[in-house]
Amino acid sequence: QAGRQLIDPVGEAEATIANVLALVAATADDEPVNTFAGQITLIEYLATRVVEIGVHTLDLQRATGQLPELHPETTAVVLGVLTQLSSPVPIILALTGRVPLPADYNVLG
Repeated sequence: QAGRQLIDPVGEAEATIANVLALVAATADDEPVNTFAGQITLIEYLATRVVEIGVHTLDLQRATGQLPELHPETTAVVLGVLTQLSSPVPIILALTGRVPLPADYNVLG
């Protein structure tokens, strides 16, 4: 229903992107942002959005039989945020082949 109401979906998406990019460029990285979990800086908030987009992109790629992959800059942000949410030692040990992560390991909950 909402999609049918769009006159120029690509143009409207491009205009939205331009507006958001201008707003982000005009806002200081340390500008406070209120979230359901409390106040964080804009740069921290944007990183959480990159995590959401990155993880759900991987979900969609896997669900549709595509090779799961992310841009290296996106990967760096996602790994940086997720590492901050966890104890880094188990991750370091697993990434270097010393011990596997526990089967139920999850930094989100």
